[in-house]
Amino acid sequence: MGDVRAHYLFTNDMRDSVLDSKAQEFACMFLNNTVPSANDNKSLNNSANTIGFYLNLINKGNVALVAANGDIRSVVLNFIKTFQYPNPRTKDSFIATVRDGIQLAPMREIIKILFLYNQIFPDKAYLTIDEIRHFVFFNEKIAFCKTPNRVEVINDIETYRASNELPSCIVPEDERDWNYESRQLSCFLGIMAWSGFIDIDKDGLVKLVIPRQDDLQYKAALLEVIMFNEYWEYGEIDINYISTEAFNALRTSYFNYCDQFILRNDKLNAIATSDIPSTPRQRIFFGAPGTGKSYSLNEEAKSLVSNKSNHIERVTFHPDYTYANFVGSYKPIMKQSDIACLDDDSKKVLSVLNNRTITTQEKYDALYESFKSTDGLTRLPIILGLYFDDSFETKKEDGTKASNNNSVERNHGRAIRKYVQLLSEESYKEKIAYEYVPGPFIRLLVKALQNPEAPYVLIVEEINRANVAAVFGDVFQLLDRNNDGESEYSITTTADMRAYLQRELGKDKDVTTIKIPSNLFIWATMNSADQGVYPMDTAFKRRWTFSYYGLDDEENNLSAAAIKPRFELGKSNKLISWNSLRKAINDELSTDTYNINEDKLMGPFFLKEEALKDNTSFNEAFKNKVLMYLFDDVVKQKRRSFFNCENSNRYSSICNAFDREGIKIFPDGVVNSKWLQEDESTISEDGEPRVTEV
Repeated sequence: MGDVRAHYLFTNDMRDSVLDSKAQEFACMFLNNTVPSANDNKSLNNSANTIGFYLNLINKGNVALVAANGDIRSVVLNFIKTFQYPNPRTKDSFIATVRDGIQLAPMREIIKILFLYNQIFPDKAYLTIDEIRHFVFFNEKIAFCKTPNRVEVINDIETYRASNELPSCIVPEDERDWNYESRQLSCFLGIMAWSGFIDIDKDGLVKLVIPRQDDLQYKAALLEVIMFNEYWEYGEIDINYISTEAFNALRTSYFNYCDQFILRNDKLNAIATSDIPSTPRQRIFFGAPGTGKSYSLNEEAKSLVSNKSNHIERVTFHPDYTYANFVGSYKPIMKQSDIACLDDDSKKVLSVLNNRTITTQEKYDALYESFKSTDGLTRLPIILGLYFDDSFETKKEDGTKASNNNSVERNHGRAIRKYVQLLSEESYKEKIAYEYVPGPFIRLLVKALQNPEAPYVLIVEEINRANVAAVFGDVFQLLDRNNDGESEYSITTTADMRAYLQRELGKDKDVTTIKIPSNLFIWATMNSADQGVYPMDTAFKRRWTFSYYGLDDEENNLSAAAIKPRFELGKSNKLISWNSLRKAINDELSTDTYNINEDKLMGPFFLKEEALKDNTSFNEAFKNKVLMYLFDDVVKQKRRSFFNCENSNRYSSICNAFDREGIKIFPDGVVNSKWLQEDESTISEDGEPRVTEV
C-alpha cells in the first residue's frame, strides 16, 4: 500500500430535498444570532453549522443576506462556483489537503468538462459516477492543477472507455482517503442537479443540461460558472503548526473570498438595506409520524409571539374543509332573543305587559309600586299607551287619583306606537339570521392589521388532508411575499367580506383589496405518509419554506423512559427500550424486502410519554398504535412476510401472537437488530433488571 496522496472531506447533511428550507432557515438564524448551542439542541446546532460553513452563511455577509431573503438558487450557484479544496472545514482536513497539493473546485470543474465534452464529442457527452471519481477528484491533471488541459482529460476518458484501463495520472485506490465517498459524492451531484446544471439519467449517466435558445437566465448562469477561474489564496502558512487564532483567520479569509462573488449587481444593495425577515412567513413542517413536527411548530410559534395565546389561531384541515371554513362566508346563525340583553327589572315589566290573562288596569296596578320607587309614574301610562287602547285609572305617588288619569301621557304612547317595535312574546325566541362569519384566516388577518407591530401565527395542522387549492382559493395569490414580508399582490374583497372588515377595522379603512401583512405568519404541518391525503401542486409548494424533520433528529430529546430497556413484551424476560425497538423496526422496513419510504417509518415520539409510564401501558399502546399502524398502513401488502404468526392478515391474531411471543412476531432482522443487542437486558430472579453481555 502506498502513502495517501489525496484526502477529501465533505458532508452527508446537504440533502438537496431540503436545501431551500434549511438554507433560508439557517441564514435567518445566523443573522439573528439564534443558532442554538450544542447543549440546547445538538442536532440543530450541528446541521446549522455544517450547512452554514459550506454555503457561507456563518459569515453573516452577502450570501447570508441573499439566503435569508429566499434566493437560494443564487446561493447555490455561488457555492458551485467558489467551493474548493483545500478549505478550512476542519484544521486536520485543511492541513491534509494542503500537504497533498490539491487545488480543486470540483463542481465547477465537472460542469466545465461536460460543457467541453458537448463541443468535442456531443454524442458521448456524459460522465459516469466512477469517471467523476477517477478523472476529477483523483486525477493529477485536474485535482493538482489550477489550469488543467481539459481536452487532454476528455481524450483520457475516451481511451479509458475503450480499454477499461486507467491512465497513470489517476491516483491509485490505496492512496486515497475519503470517508463516505459514495454518499458525499452523491451529495455533490444532488446539489448540482437541484441547481439545474446537470441531469442524472436512469442509467446513472451525468449529463449537462443544454440551455434552450430562449432561456437567457440559465445561459447567463452557465456562462458565469464556465468563465469563473478564481481560487482562494490562503497565503504562506506553516502547516506543521497552525494555532487556533491562525486557523480562525483562515476561515474568515475563506468566507470573505466566497462572499465577494454573489449577486454582483444592484440587487445586493437593495437586499442589504431592507429588513431581514427573521422567520419564514409561510412554512411547512414535514416528516415521518412521531418526529416532533407539531411540538416544534408550537414551541417556535409561542416563542415568536412571546407566549401570547391570543396571537395564535389553530385549525386542522380535513377532506371536507372548504374556502368558506378557512376564509369566511355568509352563514345562518342563531341570534339571541331581543330580551336577552335586558336587566331583570325590565324583563319583569315585559312579562306583565305580555300577560294576556289580566286587564290593562290590573297591569297598571301590578307595575305601580316598581315605577313609583324609581320616580317613573309618569312613564308608566306612556308604556301602557304604547301597548293597549283600553282605558285605565292612574294614581299619584300618595295613592290619590291622578288628574285626567294621565291621559296626555297615555295618548303620547298611542301616538308613537307606529314608530317603535314593541317587545312581545315572540321576542323571547331565538331567531335564525344570516351574516358574514369570518374563518380563522380573516379573523387573524384583522388582528394583524389592527396591531401591525406584533406577530400573529395561523397554524394549520395536517395541511395536505384537504384540497389546498380549493381551501385557499384566491388567497393563494397572497402567498407571494416581497422582501418586507407583505403580499406582493392583492386580491379584491367580496361585498360581504368588505362590510365585515370595515365593521372591524373602521369605515375609513379602504378594504376594497387586501394583502397579508408582514406580521402574519402561516405555518403548517404535513405528513405525506397518511392515507387519504391530497397532493400539492408545485406552484403552491414554491410559496412555502419546508422544514424537514428527520427520522432520528429529535431523539436526543427523548426521556429516560423511552431510551432505557425497561419493557417486557409477551412472555419474554428480555427488557427492551421503545427507542431501540422503533429503530430496529425502521431498519427492517427500509431493507430491499419491504422498501418502505422514510415518511412511513416511525419517529421517536410516535408513542406519547403516557404510553411509557409502565409495562402495561406500553404493551397496550404498542398493540393499539404501533401494530395497528404497521398492519393497516405500512406493510398492508406484505403482512405475511412481516408478521411471523398464523392468520397474519387478521389484526386480532397478530395482537394475540404479540401477547405470547413479543418481538418474535417480527422478522429476524428486527429480533437480531444491533439496536436491540446493544441495550439488551433481562429480568433476574429477584425481579431486577440485569444487563446481559452480548
